[in-house]
Amino acid sequence: MLKEFDYKLNNIHFEEIDSTNNYAKRLIEEYRTAGKDLDRNILISADVQTAGRGRSGKSFASPFGSNIYMTLILKLDELPEDCMLITPAVAVGALQALEAAGSERIGIKWVNDLFLHGKKVSGILTEAVFDKTGTRIEYAIIGIGIDIDMDLTKLPDDLKDIVGSITGLKLDKKEMTISLAEHISKAVARVFEDKESILDIYRDRSVLIGEAVTWNDGSGSHTGRVVNINANANLVVDEAGTERILMSGEVSVRKAK
Repeated sequence: MLKEFDYKLNNIHFEEIDSTNNYAKRLIEEYRTAGKDLDRNILISADVQTAGRGRSGKSFASPFGSNIYMTLILKLDELPEDCMLITPAVAVGALQALEAAGSERIGIKWVNDLFLHGKKVSGILTEAVFDKTGTRIEYAIIGIGIDIDMDLTKLPDDLKDIVGSITGLKLDKKEMTISLAEHISKAVARVFEDKESILDIYRDRSVLIGEAVTWNDGSGSHTGRVVNINANANLVVDEAGTERILMSGEVSVRKAK
């Protein structure tokens, strides 16, 4: 179970780094090589990432500015099947922190993106590090990038209709990063204590429930209407009267045109 933690004291910040998630993995490996246990939660942040990563190995643009690039190392001791809601919980914790700091109401696009005014303002990448037995998750590495006060006019043309930015926050960048770490940690703790409360918020903020979507799997392209998000945070879709369950990592989903 996660404990309350002082991220003001356990905060590693870089002006520039390849990837905060990559650094987190290197840090854990260094401790293991030295025969030590990284027995605490750690917040890692950076002004610029030169090799930021998204889901499925995609690159994640990380320009310098007021944007937030951060990774949390959360110390766990859980079975994989009990950790399925960590990414949804991160999304919930992040939007709660941002709205507490003055953001407008934020939506969640299944499974790991935050949306504002129909545009993506944040992406989440959660990675698991198993213990020596390979059966339990010892650490959750949670990476999140958030577009804040970004000059959208400098975006490439192919991103201007996709990427947005959050404005009007009351906290400065450092304070916002710490607030995000605190809110996210508390939300992840609820995965193991009261997961229904996380699912309720996750469903309420979904920008896909009720929408027609298209997705691709091994059999080709499909179209259906999202009717729910189930207890494992899978997308439940009605495809011409047939219920389909779309699992995270298996498909790419977008709103139908």
